[in-house]
Amino acid sequence: MDRWRRKRVGRARMPESLWTEALEVASEWGPYQAAQVLGLCYSTVKRRLEAQGPLPADLTEASAAPAFIEILNPMKITPQMRVLVAVKPIDGRKGIDSLARLCRQELDADPFSGCVFVFRNRSGTAIKVLVYDGQGFWLAQKRLSQGKFRSWPTGTGASESLEAHQVQVLLAAGDPSVAGAPVWRKVGLPAA
Repeated sequence: MDRWRRKRVGRARMPESLWTEALEVASEWGPYQAAQVLGLCYSTVKRRLEAQGPLPADLTEASAAPAFIEILNPMKITPQMRVLVAVKPIDGRKGIDSLARLCRQELDADPFSGCVFVFRNRSGTAIKVLVYDGQGFWLAQKRLSQGKFRSWPTGTGASESLEAHQVQVLLAAGDPSVAGAPVWRKVGLPAA
């Protein structure tokens, strides 16, 4: 398969001999696992496998279908992280590369530093969060179904630094400037 991929020209179709071998793998491991390992389209592998006859009971839709992995909080914002919030709104169509360039040019910050960058669109209905985790960029977007992010940091600079708990309030469309629970408090032993 790798040898064919290296030698193929343009969008040449995969030879039937390779499809036969791929379907053997799929009949043993299931269409999803085979497609994932071999780098093939899941629906095509499944369709070709079904064309050979009914799938065995252990490869039915329930076991062969792709398993969705729930990513609870891929960009956990911890108190140790530096968070910069862009004061000016951005064009909401910007992607990773455009936002990374904006970090360098406008915010005067290195997008590869691990710092969390938070941006708001012009209408104030959506925010984007950009962070580099050491392997690549994460870009998350939250768009409010109603209302706007009314409380947005202001200042004379291009960005404002926020604490982790303030960012959580901001992401929930709250006002990060309102004093809440203390960032840290000493826990003592109960009096005897």
